[in-house]
Amino acid sequence: GKIQFTPERQSIFGTYPITFAHKGNELRPSIFGLLHVLYDLSAMKIEMRRRLLVNFSFFGSMTIAFAFSLWLFFHLVVSKRVNRLIDATVRVTADEKDVRVNLSGNDELKQVADAIDRMISDRERSAEELQKAHDELESRVEKRTAELAGANDALQTEIGERKQAEEELRESEKKHR
Repeated sequence: GKIQFTPERQSIFGTYPITFAHKGNELRPSIFGLLHVLYDLSAMKIEMRRRLLVNFSFFGSMTIAFAFSLWLFFHLVVSKRVNRLIDATVRVTADEKDVRVNLSGNDELKQVADAIDRMISDRERSAEELQKAHDELESRVEKRTAELAGANDALQTEIGERKQAEEELRESEKKHR
């Protein structure tokens, strides 16, 4: 048989040779025929175009839904967590007290949040140690200032006594001369 498209490619045309039943004592059938089949493809083409459009629409919609789901996931899960990191760092640079990121999870953002929390704790501890050292130094300065003021008063008194002793000595020398 032979199958071919019609010139406008809207139909398939097939020609098949067929043999009919044997007559009596024939070894080979003597009656042959041709079967001509014409099948219109236009309805199938329309249906295939419709199916293609439906499939394209379905998969396109699914792709858009998937992309939206990914965006929503990243927005809700990642972006909000990153924004918490940013908010914490902004608050720390504004010298707010008791700032912590406190992110949950077990990913890189959690590791960054933990590092920021450790830096904040270290910074607070350093500030407390610095304040303690400042207070201790201030106390030592006040104590030393008081000691120096006492020593200064003692020296001023001694200077006054010596001046008076010198004056008395000069007057005594004037009298004895």
